[in-house]
Amino acid sequence: MTIGGQSAFVSYISPAQVNVQVPSNVGTGPQPIIVSTAAGASTPYTITVNPQQPGLLAPTSFIIAGKQYIAAFFQDGAFALPPGAIAGVASRRAHFGDVLTLWGIGFGSVTPNTPAGQLVPQLNTLAAPFHILFGQTEATLQYDGLAPNAVGLYQFNVVVPNVAASDTVPLTFTLGGVPGTQTLYIAVQ
Repeated sequence: MTIGGQSAFVSYISPAQVNVQVPSNVGTGPQPIIVSTAAGASTPYTITVNPQQPGLLAPTSFIIAGKQYIAAFFQDGAFALPPGAIAGVASRRAHFGDVLTLWGIGFGSVTPNTPAGQLVPQLNTLAAPFHILFGQTEATLQYDGLAPNAVGLYQFNVVVPNVAASDTVPLTFTLGGVPGTQTLYIAVQ
């Protein structure tokens, strides 16, 4: 697969899906994507490449009563969701002081830099200022950077702030002063 004429970093292939990471040296703006197989090359499809296009992990299976919840992990692997909201998924409400791990993609450069397509060799931090809010209350970040030993995956270790209990606490973020575009929720007690 190529993006803007550059070989992309392929991480997953199935008959219906290909996951790739955009090379660091692809220009911004409209860029052609071409998928090649033994049968030949696809017709180019144009995407827009941005320097950053941040998004937090919030799978469609985490839509509960019409609200999109974030996939916020406790250290034991349970999710910060209303208890029993999704059959077969361990969940409980987060409490003040809990540390949750969030995952994302597209958050831009880190310091020290790790080029696209390489396993992250060390701890790092986002180059742009990053803030997460539970309602109107900012959370403390213990870590905000690329996940060690992963490729292109961002990790955020977040300390739950003291907010009013609710199964529908809005969770928002800003990156470099720009608000994220997702409308997300988390359950807090």
